[in-house]
Amino acid sequence: MTAFLTGLALFISIIAALAAISSAHSGKRSAAASEKSETHAGNSAVSAKESVAEARRSADATERGAAASEQSVEQSARSAKAAEESSEHAEVSAKAARDSAEAAQRLTRAEVERDHRDLHPRDLNARFFYERTTVGDRLVLFFTFTPLRTYRCKGQTVSGTSSSPLGLPLVAEAGKRVKVQVADMTNRDKPAYEMLEMQFWPPLDVDKGGDWECPCDRNADPEKGAHWDWNVEIEPPDKPVDPWIAMV
Repeated sequence: MTAFLTGLALFISIIAALAAISSAHSGKRSAAASEKSETHAGNSAVSAKESVAEARRSADATERGAAASEQSVEQSARSAKAAEESSEHAEVSAKAARDSAEAAQRLTRAEVERDHRDLHPRDLNARFFYERTTVGDRLVLFFTFTPLRTYRCKGQTVSGTSSSPLGLPLVAEAGKRVKVQVADMTNRDKPAYEMLEMQFWPPLDVDKGGDWECPCDRNADPEKGAHWDWNVEIEPPDKPVDPWIAMV
């Protein structure tokens, strides 16, 4: 009996020892698991921190991108404004250039018109006078002028709708007196016509003294109308008392 009890006590001691050993192993495994869990938790915390940091960096990058975009928009707006101002300046410059060109054209036209007027064949010493012919004893009214330049010319005496060719030379030479018969005043108190209408053109190169031209673009062809008109009202002087005294 004693042996049995001793054996039972021994068996119980062994079982208790095994239970203690098993409990110790379980504690170790639990500790290891806790350690692993703690390590995993630490890793998760690190990952979370890194995620937060990455999110912050991404937010910073986005903010910087937004700032850069805003700057780009502002730069584009400034560039657009500068381009608009440049376009306005270019338009102002173009208008100034057009105004200058138009002013130059007006000045040129004014100068051309002035030259055209200056080249008109008037002669302040032009006059009417009487002359009695040696044949037939006729009293004739003449008109005379001396052109400063050479002209091509023709003319007519006019009264209302009536006219008669005027005996002008084809070419009136510079400095050479032109004398043209206007009317036969024998037994007449006034001429039958009221006006001399004369037309003039610049000379041709073949004409003596034909080394000039008018700068305007008016007609220079006698067949297409006058370049200059010179109309003179016929105002004869008083008839001479003694017709032989009026010889010129």
